[in-house]
Amino acid sequence: MYQPVDEGARTFTGFLGTIARKPHMCPIKYLDWKVMPEELKEECWRLVKRKYQVPDNPKAYEGLKKFTLQKIGKAWRDHKCRLKAKYYIPHSRNKARVKSNGPRKCIPEDWNIFVDHWYSDDAVDKMRELLADPENQLQSSDTSGSIAWSRDDVFAKVMGKEHKGRIRGVGFGPTPSGQSSKTALTDSEIRLSQARDDEVAQLKASLATMEEKLAGFDEMKEKVSQFEEMEERMEQRMARLLQQMQQTTQCNQDLSPVEQSPPLPRSSAASHQPRSL
Repeated sequence: MYQPVDEGARTFTGFLGTIARKPHMCPIKYLDWKVMPEELKEECWRLVKRKYQVPDNPKAYEGLKKFTLQKIGKAWRDHKCRLKAKYYIPHSRNKARVKSNGPRKCIPEDWNIFVDHWYSDDAVDKMRELLADPENQLQSSDTSGSIAWSRDDVFAKVMGKEHKGRIRGVGFGPTPSGQSSKTALTDSEIRLSQARDDEVAQLKASLATMEEKLAGFDEMKEKVSQFEEMEERMEQRMARLLQQMQQTTQCNQDLSPVEQSPPLPRSSAASHQPRSL
């Protein structure tokens, strides 16, 4: 689907998160990613292209660009949620206090607009009032396990109708026109999927066992090779010693008896004895 996968995908999406937190590239003053100016989104994409090598294929290029901007938008929304969780103090009397204690990296003007929105948003109170009416429902009566919603439930009345391309609270993938209560997987499909997952897990375990055995075999093979080298060196050394012994024996056999046993020298006392007449 022209999306990054494997280990590099986590690093890539982490980099997109840093872009989403840049106050000049993704200002928090905008209430929705859809109203973020297109020139700012294009600047985000240009930064990605300077950092990463993008595909040349037009279809892959557009697919990656769409995925990238969606991820930046999600990271931008998550960043705003974290800011609210950290700095928001309930009740409008605290608005000035919150404005004066904003994060250092935020643009002051953007921060003030953002805080104003917190205290002007009465969606939570409105939802509580609607839930108090027993005629209103928050979820459908469908029990098939699928994603279900209604245009007349409380969430829809408060938040308004769903926009094209995405469902609030569901994440990437599902769309208002492409999802219904009839899209749930059947029990047989679920069991088949689980069986495939189990089979893949068993194959991975078998592969890991084989790799372990091969590693042990390679280690044993290396030790045998070292032993053979040591044995070969011992044989060469023994051959040299035997050759030296043979040469020494041959030299001793070639020497004459006189050469082998030279006469004892006469003592100085014997040399001074008088000769007999």
